[in-house]
Amino acid sequence: MKKIELNLKKHCIKTEINKQYEKAVSQCIKKKSDEELENIVESLKNIMENNDLIALRGKYKELAGNTDVKAELYLEDIKKYIVLNNSEKITLN
Repeated sequence: MKKIELNLKKHCIKTEINKQYEKAVSQCIKKKSDEELENIVESLKNIMENNDLIALRGKYKELAGNTDVKAELYLEDIKKYIVLNNSEKITLN
């Protein structure tokens, strides 16, 4: 399982997931990519393709950005989910 801290202080969940994806792709290009990094890239790509992140940020105001909420993205083999403030769990496709 991989945990990624999400920074929603200045932008929404859609922008943050995209930034994390671009960061991971950049790391793959700059250094020898390993299997874990490649899995992260693939998982983030799948999240962007298979989830309506705009609707998600509408449903959960914390994901709309401009907030100090603690948000973490968990990537497991099969499951992907976001945890808000160490309590609320949002399952992703």
